[in-house]
Amino acid sequence: MGQAASSSGQPETHNLAMSSRNDGALILESPNTRAAASGVASSGVAGIVSSAAENNNRAGPVVESAAGHGASPPETPKSPAGSEKASERSKEPRYSRFTQQELPACRPLLTPGRVVVVLVVIGTIFIPIGIAALVASTSVVEIKQRYDHLCAGPVASTTKNSDRQQALWDAGTEGTACTLTLKVNEKLDAPVFVYYELTNFYQNHRRISKSLSSTQLRGGDVLEENECEPALYIDNNKTLTNKEEVLPCGLRAATYFNDSYALQVGGSPVAVSDKGIAFKTDVDTKYTSKEAKHFNTVLQFRMGGTINGSIKEDERFVIWMRTAALPTFRKLWGKIDRSFNKGEEITVQVNNRYNSYGYGGEKAIVLSTSSWLGGKNPFLGLAYIVVGAFCYVAAGAFVVLFVSQRREFGDLNRLSWVAAKGAQG
Repeated sequence: MGQAASSSGQPETHNLAMSSRNDGALILESPNTRAAASGVASSGVAGIVSSAAENNNRAGPVVESAAGHGASPPETPKSPAGSEKASERSKEPRYSRFTQQELPACRPLLTPGRVVVVLVVIGTIFIPIGIAALVASTSVVEIKQRYDHLCAGPVASTTKNSDRQQALWDAGTEGTACTLTLKVNEKLDAPVFVYYELTNFYQNHRRISKSLSSTQLRGGDVLEENECEPALYIDNNKTLTNKEEVLPCGLRAATYFNDSYALQVGGSPVAVSDKGIAFKTDVDTKYTSKEAKHFNTVLQFRMGGTINGSIKEDERFVIWMRTAALPTFRKLWGKIDRSFNKGEEITVQVNNRYNSYGYGGEKAIVLSTSSWLGGKNPFLGLAYIVVGAFCYVAAGAFVVLFVSQRREFGDLNRLSWVAAKGAQG
């Protein structure tokens, strides 16, 4: 029995009766519901109160609970069109053998015999390549002479880099000079390449490698001041009193190597060309034809060499701007289009300007020929030979193990838990 308040304020009592449907379900119904359902079919089942799912096309009768609460609104029916839109919004891809990863695939089964064959093939390929690379490297002839300690001017005999650095500063822009004699012990066939070698110089240090403006090098403007810190202005950003912008700016450019060499053989000068020594793509696409401005021109702020004329025409500068990966590196300085016979002596006049004493580095000049593989570097050939030899050794070890401890492939009796169970039984 439930009660609800009427409009007059008096409680109104509704008798709730139980009726049954044809399917056996019990339904609550009230007198009002019976009256509303008087026109229903003659089956005698009237005023059926059903769920919203069974009354999609008509409103259901109001049913009051025994506790006296009001009726809840019927559930909104779902439209078939909404379900279609939901299916259209689905992100599930269309079925294909590719998306379901059902395409045929190769799943090689590495049996001991196949592993041995693979190792032998790798060793057979690598060892000849390594021998060829090693022969090419050994065919390169080079002459190397360190000179930083010999060209320290009046303090060349000292071992203190601080004294050598002071002597270099006292010499001004011309630097200190010295003469080297290089003896040719084996014929140098043209072309002969002239390199300079630096040690203990970390050109790949973050502060150096990122201190440049690529847009400025191509002829544009510096986008942000921090691109070239601390070498954007003449005074290296120390006082910021002189706002004359340096072209090219940045530490990588400012530390440009500026030692120079003059070669002679028997009193006759040897021409060293600086054209065609840089990558053509670098010269054509990365550097502008503008002339350098305020670039290492002030002695107290300079850190390296200067550029006379157009930036892209100084190919030694273009080569310098390619970052070296290791602290000991060589960079190409020039090319000689003549050969040097065995027994000849090459005189090198060095103008020592680059301050390697400040960071404890060494400098050397290198004359070298080349092969189809490049300069002298035995590492690549040795690496191939070592890997190939290791493959042969590993293949032999697999053969020994396969013969001495052979078992049927996929033998379940070799599993540890199966063997333990057999031992217990």
